Amino acid sequence: MRAYRGKTKDGKWVKGSLLFFSGPSLTYIVETQSCISLRKCDYNYSQSEWHIGKEDVFEVIPATVGQSTGLKDKNSVEIFIGDIYTYQQRLVENGKQVYKEHKVVVKDEIPELFYLKNRAEGCHGGVEIIGNVHVGSEVK
Repeated sequence: MRAYRGKTKDGKWVKGSLLFFSGPSLTYIVETQSCISLRKCDYNYSQSEWHIGKEDVFEVIPATVGQSTGLKDKNSVEIFIGDIYTYQQRLVENGKQVYKEHKVVVKDEIPELFYLKNRAEGCHGGVEIIGNVHVGSEVK
């Protein structure tokens, strides 16, 4: 199962499994890779966090949630939907080899993910994450 990433209301980025609860804007990320049982949940009202065993569950802003693509950039940074990356395209102009830099937002669309996979795996020297649509260059 691929991880999700989202930003909490206090500005912290968390990564893990995605949970939805009924109610307005109740989207949570559990910072764990293990399966969970909601019957074991205990809500801590003073800290606005769920606790499941030793794992923390954080409420995140739904618009900031992005799923991992399963790919990594040339610096081994995991790539998520909503990330912004750059890559170099080699071209020949007037008989000379030149490189053109492109900036692209990762979208959850089949053609875009196909091109990202080719670029990330080295066809263009790899890709580099430079930010996220929600925070500019803050996320790495």
